[in-house]
Amino acid sequence: ENYVQCHQYSKGRDCTVSHCISIKKLDEIIIEALQDCIRTCNFNIEQREEHHDVIDYTALIKREQTKLERAKEAYLAGIDTVEEYKANKNAVTKAIAAIEKQRTENTAKKVDLKEFSKKVEEVLQTVTSPTATTQAKNEALRSILSRITFHKPQNSFTLFFYT
Repeated sequence: ENYVQCHQYSKGRDCTVSHCISIKKLDEIIIEALQDCIRTCNFNIEQREEHHDVIDYTALIKREQTKLERAKEAYLAGIDTVEEYKANKNAVTKAIAAIEKQRTENTAKKVDLKEFSKKVEEVLQTVTSPTATTQAKNEALRSILSRITFHKPQNSFTLFFYT
């Protein structure tokens, strides 16, 4: 029979206790846990971190504010006309508003638990399907789960979901 080992333990990091468990038992427990999450609509949801897409909105806004200051200085120095200053100010103000809107949308993502529950249910159907390959099952689980923590002393699991 095949077994899986705690990733942190196998790499010699953070975990000093072997948390070995059979794949068959693990499958059963994960299926039960997913069913329970769907039934209760209780998900331990983490925001998916995408390090390559991290945006520093504060820096973008400061850059636009600097443009606004330069436009004002150009107007006061007589370089730009009132119309040019007004056009520059409007463009920069719109850019700042767009950045603020994007920041609000990206930081205030609310999870619709009913919709998320449906997504988990679809994954559960794949995982319990006798015709699905092991690879398809793993990909389905990875599409919703960021990690699974096994607490061997309590013989319990914590599932961490992606949004």
